Amino acid sequence: MISTQAANARTEPEALFADVIVPRHLAGPFTYTVPLSLRPTLRIGHRVLVPFGRSILQGAVVALSHVLPHGLDRARLKEIQSLLPKGAATDVSSNLFQLSRQVAEQYVAPWGQCLRLVLPPAPKPRAQGSHYELTEEGRAALADRKPCSVKARALLTRLGKKPSGLRRSSRTPGTSDLLHDLKARGWVMEVQDQVLPSVLTAPIARASRQLNQGNSVITTPFTPDPAMSWAEPLFEALRGQGPSRVLLQGPWTDRLGQLRKAVRLVLDRGQTVLIIVGEAERAQWVAGLIRDDETGIVPVCFHSGLSDQVKAQLWDQIYRQVVRVVVGTRSAIFLPLYELGAIWIEGEEDAALKEAQEPRYHAREVAWLRAQNEQAVLVLSSSHPSLETRAAVEQRGIVV
Repeated sequence: MISTQAANARTEPEALFADVIVPRHLAGPFTYTVPLSLRPTLRIGHRVLVPFGRSILQGAVVALSHVLPHGLDRARLKEIQSLLPKGAATDVSSNLFQLSRQVAEQYVAPWGQCLRLVLPPAPKPRAQGSHYELTEEGRAALADRKPCSVKARALLTRLGKKPSGLRRSSRTPGTSDLLHDLKARGWVMEVQDQVLPSVLTAPIARASRQLNQGNSVITTPFTPDPAMSWAEPLFEALRGQGPSRVLLQGPWTDRLGQLRKAVRLVLDRGQTVLIIVGEAERAQWVAGLIRDDETGIVPVCFHSGLSDQVKAQLWDQIYRQVVRVVVGTRSAIFLPLYELGAIWIEGEEDAALKEAQEPRYHAREVAWLRAQNEQAVLVLSSSHPSLETRAAVEQRGIVV
């Protein structure tokens, strides 16, 4: 006869443990138990919410095991709370997951600190605000000096001088009752702030009309310019298979011409392009120079000067594979572009490509790591390339 204890042991689901990296200045992962509801679906790379001290943090699963790691007490382990809420990017792509680990190893930095680089921006949630405006009756009351208290008239005068109204957050003590009374008299109204549409709606719509239905291929095939035959090794690399590193040296006008042609060729192959420059102003300038609505080249800019909300919108558009060409500063090297065909570093010698804070990565070096991981072409463009780049490419690469 089988004992009740033995029967329970057989029917109890096998335990599952997850190592989770959190975006903090910490060297290693933390082990959590996986709840029954997540065991069938949880995989490495998934983004999860976990209890961490008194907080709930986002983290990424880096390992799964049915065996409790040596030295840990199962009773003291905390449980993963959940996957990220519906609508969020629920996992880190395997390529970016690997890249974050490579950056941690190369720059001797905590993996959690490097994981932060590949996660989407997390803007602080903002409640929809409101403001107060004068009504037509209020303007007439102010002009006709209708009877009211001194404080009420002062508030009406203040509102009359502010076409944009008085925000709720800027109210001074004692104005709440006054505003309530003025609303009751019909002299003041509360207006909800408008939510601005996505910054990407218009340009993306124009770009999509230039593409074949159901296929992200440019309608007119790319044809190299015979006059630019000196750059043919670059285009051979872009047409080839596997990662390669190309140094393109020449005047800016010539390099710009090659950049435009390279973008067109890569898009024609159904791939995406990432262009990295040193400064935000230059990123916007380059994006404007290569934009061509007729051929579907509609780049977006990603840099630190954007608000958290705009960066989150851009990141989400890129993650959902709506954006195909990105021009950005050094942090853009970690954006989740899929089917990456080329990374173009414009002005590869620019000191701004080096991050001053931990993990102190250099976008040029991270770009080569990513190009190798994703079988892409890295183009290092400059009128006077750095000595280390020339030496590295002459040893293993293509000099144009």
